[in-house]
Amino acid sequence: MRLGAIVLFFDGLCYQSFNWKYFRPLGSLQTAVNSLESYGVDEICIIRPVRGDADNESYRKDLQYIRQLDCLTPISFGGGIRKESDITELFDLPVERYVISSSFIQSNEKLLQCMNRHFGRQAILALLPVSLSIDSNLMVYDCQKNQATPVSSKCRDMLCDYANEIVLYDKLNEGSGSFNFDLVEYCGFPVERLLISGGVGAKEYKAFKKLNGSAMLVENRVLHHEFSKSRFMHG
Repeated sequence: MRLGAIVLFFDGLCYQSFNWKYFRPLGSLQTAVNSLESYGVDEICIIRPVRGDADNESYRKDLQYIRQLDCLTPISFGGGIRKESDITELFDLPVERYVISSSFIQSNEKLLQCMNRHFGRQAILALLPVSLSIDSNLMVYDCQKNQATPVSSKCRDMLCDYANEIVLYDKLNEGSGSFNFDLVEYCGFPVERLLISGGVGAKEYKAFKKLNGSAMLVENRVLHHEFSKSRFMHG
């Protein structure tokens, strides 16, 4: 099973997020990437935590930071890719995969078809910030609308058609708690296509590996505490 890391990056700075509400600055993107490369992660997922309407100027400036990255580790990027004109800015990025969230939740098939046409299905990673309702229904947070909504049947169909893998991001436990494995049980997606993130550590890595999950994306702070990929994976 792969071990990767998520880096939240917005307006030129990296952040640590807690419980989907609070952010703490962590420094520059290149510094964060250098740190993660030294720990030997398999992939780095750079996410712009854009909520509500996207700022086109901020989007373009952040892409310029990514273009200048010196990094040998495979990179995924997402956050603010919401319309076809945003896609044209992506062509020269040093990126292997692209992370899409709102377009799956809102069933924006036109954008997903455009992404698949340009980059191929293997390059599309769906990110679902999720929680469980009282009656154990999977709820997903739509960052563009700033609200949680049940995962629709149309969204599920589009995940099958357009996403290579799916990130279940436990928004309630990110940064401080322990990943809720009920999310895996109740989501209904094939576990071999799932990546988990949000409140994950060495214990969750071992548990998800037993389930034959695809990968785990840890928060930057976790790798700092664990010191290396080898120690993280093997205790």
